[in-house]
Amino acid sequence: MEDNYSALVDEVNRKADFESGAFTGMLQRVKTLFDENVFTEQNEGVEGYFSYRAQIGSLKDYFSFPVQYHEKGKLYQRPVPDGNRTGAYFSTFYDLGIYDKSPVKPEAWDFIKFLLSEEMQELTNTQDRDESYLGFPMNKAVLERQLNRLQQDGKFEAEVESQKFKTIKVSEADIQVLKQTISSANKLRSKKSSKIEDVITEESKAFFTGQKTAEAVAKLIQNKVTTYLNE
Repeated sequence: MEDNYSALVDEVNRKADFESGAFTGMLQRVKTLFDENVFTEQNEGVEGYFSYRAQIGSLKDYFSFPVQYHEKGKLYQRPVPDGNRTGAYFSTFYDLGIYDKSPVKPEAWDFIKFLLSEEMQELTNTQDRDESYLGFPMNKAVLERQLNRLQQDGKFEAEVESQKFKTIKVSEADIQVLKQTISSANKLRSKKSSKIEDVITEESKAFFTGQKTAEAVAKLIQNKVTTYLNE
């Protein structure tokens, strides 16, 4: 749902499209995963899950995150739901824009360019810092330097549990996969409405428990979301 949000909900024009085959197909696919025991409701804790969703917030996160949950853990890109087999998702910590009626547009643009400069991007994204979720440099030259440093070092220490550190090895092949993942990140995750998300979560229960068909649930969600968008 998160990945398809912009296709199903147009908040600007106050339109929703939940009665399409795309949404009912999603409901059916999720139910099939449980029917075939790929996922179960009995899973408790990270160790019990077949997979675990990760949001990677830095270059080192990409390599250290999997081993926090399994000794041989590995990252895979999320399936792309729109039928295309290319592209990866990304999200932003915050967005910057210039007010259309601002009397200082040139100065505002200069400020944004300054934030994207090599000097500032290197300063705010340095891999020598220990904080998580540094984000990825928007400046390509800075990103390339950081990747090269990581490859040259070949390893780094990461905290995989509280006060427990592990040496994470990084190969040239690993770096190439990461580069490809970053360069293919062309799908911006939409900022979704929590209210609409609540409606979907609550009304979908009737389908997963067998009380209503996917089409009936989709129609109910369509009506409620449309009402909400128009209020």
